[in-house]
Amino acid sequence: MKKKILVLGSFGHIGYSLSRYLSIKNYKVIATYNKSKDKQMLDSLKKANVRLIQCNLKNKQTLRKIFQSNNIGTCVCAAAVSHDSVAKFFPEKAIDVNCYGIQNLINLQKLYNFKLINISTGSVFQEIKSPKLKITEEIAPTPKSVYSTTKRLGEILINNSHEINKMSCNLRISWIYGPPII
Repeated sequence: MKKKILVLGSFGHIGYSLSRYLSIKNYKVIATYNKSKDKQMLDSLKKANVRLIQCNLKNKQTLRKIFQSNNIGTCVCAAAVSHDSVAKFFPEKAIDVNCYGIQNLINLQKLYNFKLINISTGSVFQEIKSPKLKITEEIAPTPKSVYSTTKRLGEILINNSHEINKMSCNLRISWIYGPPII
């Protein structure tokens, strides 16, 4: 049986684009979304043969069912409370998704043995003001906002799990381009 790729957060910029791209490349893609008000995006992903499941990352039972009933080889977590303009007004939601959601995936990873890629953000480097400064692995993150702090905590959780199982990583994306997806 061919292993599937699970993309969490398929209605955000990265999750949507990644789900469509992987499907075009003939991967079996299962994608989740929390809430949908965009019928166009829903139809576009369905047309691309992406299987969609509504799921909140804090819901351990729904996540477990997804992994139990599918042969997931790789999980890409692009789900997030994804901007400080939202996170600062709803810090509990940011913590739920960006921290507890990641820990839920790490716990499931121990049971179902899949690769986990956590999409993070360059926003964890908030004290770097010069665009000329190259950010290397040696530069320590300096999160200052609810969003960047919760994303950093998700990274730390992944880093700690990676030391144990070597099947997880963080991928920091510093700039997103394309039409706004809200």
